[in-house]
Amino acid sequence: MISIRPAVENDIEALCSFDLRAAEVQRCAATRGCDGIVKIMPMDATQLKRIVIIGTSCSGKTTFARNLAQELNVQHIELDSIHWKPNWTPTPKEEFRSLASAAATPEAWVLDGNYSAVRDILWARATTLIWLNYPFYVVAWRALSRTFQHVFYRQVLYAGNRETFRQSFLSKDSILWWVVKTYRRRRQEYPRLFKEPAYRHLQIIVIASPAEAERFLQNIKLKVTNRSTTIQWT
Repeated sequence: MISIRPAVENDIEALCSFDLRAAEVQRCAATRGCDGIVKIMPMDATQLKRIVIIGTSCSGKTTFARNLAQELNVQHIELDSIHWKPNWTPTPKEEFRSLASAAATPEAWVLDGNYSAVRDILWARATTLIWLNYPFYVVAWRALSRTFQHVFYRQVLYAGNRETFRQSFLSKDSILWWVVKTYRRRRQEYPRLFKEPAYRHLQIIVIASPAEAERFLQNIKLKVTNRSTTIQWT
C-alpha cells in the first residue's frame, strides 16, 4: 500500500493517484507505526520538485531515486558519494553540510540518503519525502546479495572505494550488521520526525514493498508520457 500525507489539504490536480481504502489506512496505523502521520489522497504534482528518498540501508534508495529522477528529467543526487572520500574516510561534518547544501540549491532534484547530519538542511529544502518502508526480510536479502556482488566482483563504489570480505562480513562496521542495528530504529524514528513542525510542509509518501515502488514509477512514467513532455519546473 502506498500512503500519502499531503503538505496541504487542497486536492490539487494529481500526477498519480491510487485507489486506497479506509481499511488500508487503519492497517497502516496498526502495523507500520503510521498513526496520525499519513492520509490518503491524490498526489500533488506541484510537490514533486525536490524529493528526498529515505529508508533503511540496502532498501534500494539509490536505484529508486535514479529511476525517478530519470522519469522526471531532473538531477539525481547520491549523498553517499558526497559523504565518502577515498579509503572510506568520511567527509568532515561541516564540509559535508556545505556540500549537501550546495547540491540542494537547484530548483528540482531527487536525492537519496539518511544522514542525520544534513537532514535539517535537505528536508527543509525538499518538497516531497518518499520513505521506502520495506519488510526486514526484503532489506536483509538485498543487503546480503548486494554485499556479495560488491565483494566478489570487486565493484568500485564512491571515491574509488571497494568493500572487502573482512570489512563486509567480519567487521563491527559491516553493512550487514548496520542494517540489523538500524532497521527497527529507522521505523520508529521517521514517524516521529514527520510530526515535527519544521517538516510539516513535506508531502510524505510511504511505499511498503518493491512492487509498490515499481507501480509508483510506472504511474509517473505513464503520466509524463501521456503529457508528451517532461515536467517543467519554474
